Amino acid sequence: MKNSITVLFLSFVISILIIFPGRTQITITSGDLFSFVGTQKIMETDSSGSLTVDVGSPGANQSWNFTQTIVQANIETWDFLDPANTPYAANFPTSNIALRISSTTFSDTIYSFFRIENSAFTEVGQVLFFQDTTIIQQKSLLVLPLPCTMGANWMTRDSSEFGFAGNRIVEIDVQENTVDGWGTVNVPSGQFNCLRIREDNVFISNIYVNDILILSDTTRSINYTWITKEVIVAAQAESQANDTNPNFTNASNFTRNIPGTTSIVEPSGYGSDKFVLYANYPNPFNATTEITFDLPQNSFINLSVYNITGQKVAELVNRQMAYGTHRISWNAGQLPSGLYFYRLQAGNNRLMRKMILMK
Repeated sequence: MKNSITVLFLSFVISILIIFPGRTQITITSGDLFSFVGTQKIMETDSSGSLTVDVGSPGANQSWNFTQTIVQANIETWDFLDPANTPYAANFPTSNIALRISSTTFSDTIYSFFRIENSAFTEVGQVLFFQDTTIIQQKSLLVLPLPCTMGANWMTRDSSEFGFAGNRIVEIDVQENTVDGWGTVNVPSGQFNCLRIREDNVFISNIYVNDILILSDTTRSINYTWITKEVIVAAQAESQANDTNPNFTNASNFTRNIPGTTSIVEPSGYGSDKFVLYANYPNPFNATTEITFDLPQNSFINLSVYNITGQKVAELVNRQMAYGTHRISWNAGQLPSGLYFYRLQAGNNRLMRKMILMK
């Protein structure tokens, strides 16, 4: 009788493995997070503001598939860095991992600084660029309790203030986070065992004029994030404003990991005293090429493209940028074949190179 029970039990286990091959519940640890230092992830973000998605269901042994989702894409590069190799290490002395997000479409760069401990993964600050202003924000936000696994629950509250004197905007973001599912997630870069985090967001925006509150707006939304040991964020989907249906099908924001994960070398521009504009690659090109340049210090720069008659045909960057190495992607699909010039200007420094569009 005992042998029969053993056989039945083994048969049950084998059937589960057949139904869910390789699908196991994972736990994210501090060691997993430290392993990302020195790596690069390529993310594809929908820029339409309205995308049909299937966020699936909560619970165990789930399967989520985002390989077929149509994305009007903005490509982002996520570089996980040692904070010492960033221009802002002194502002965040407790940080032991930094994330630099660069957008090839909008030429934006954001730095986020974190601290990894055995029991918590915490965001300690962020650096943003707005026109000619560098905004440095100190924070203390719990991103993940560690080790993180199914059933974990935590709250976060973030606030920021913009403006001066009595005229300002105060923003408050409150999140209730729950790991509500585990299983596998499929994205263009592969299939991964994952955890799904549900975030219930309440965003409050208050506008003051002469210290008098003239407008207050509250927006609610639900955001799902699928995290893995291999790529950390495999996918993210956020509902439309004030859509609190947990099974929403129309996402206001959507991001997924795509092929292109590599190890990275810290940019030579950090600590460099040279203002350099490199040859674009590829050249000749059809119809997308990448322009790389080094800045020896934080600078307001302009990067523009001109045709052979001297007419400006594209302005790729016109904003404050941090010192270091920057890569800008340019799509010239709407322009005719021919010789073009790209010029980089920072203060009184100007550099120009030529490139050939060949369709």
